[in-house]
Amino acid sequence: MKERRSVAFLAGGLCFLVAAFRMIAPEIPFDWMTLTLVLAAAAALMLPALTVRPNVTEMETNPIDLVPLTRRMAQIGWKAGSGGLFDALLALFDHNPFSALCAARGMIAMLSAKAELSPATAETLDMLTDALDSASGNGKHSTDAGDVQTLFSHAMRALGMLDAQT
Repeated sequence: MKERRSVAFLAGGLCFLVAAFRMIAPEIPFDWMTLTLVLAAAAALMLPALTVRPNVTEMETNPIDLVPLTRRMAQIGWKAGSGGLFDALLALFDHNPFSALCAARGMIAMLSAKAELSPATAETLDMLTDALDSASGNGKHSTDAGDVQTLFSHAMRALGMLDAQT
């Protein structure tokens, strides 16, 4: 929208400049060919601003395959954390689930950097963070609410495990 407005001002300014120049200096010859060229230049400037951009719903999204991650999380048996940090995340999830999911992703990155992880745990966290990154890349409106719920519960369990290790 901002580009359209600036291009419209530029094209309108170009036409206004020619009209103002004609008013200031009427003795300068002015022909219809010059007017045609000025209008063509204005139209060429406006053309990129008038192109239709794809809608958010038409954009491609990365599908999130939660089946392997859910199987892995069921095998590991991590417990969700408790305390002030987790209560705050749950309160945020009640208000805005997608924001809570993104906040949990950041907290997982922060806590996993401090913890010493086994290879299996690191692999599971990598699977989880890849799924969280795909969800955040897809955006709030393109991510299924069920996927957000599942990913958030997995993230809470991972945060509980990481909190217990630190």
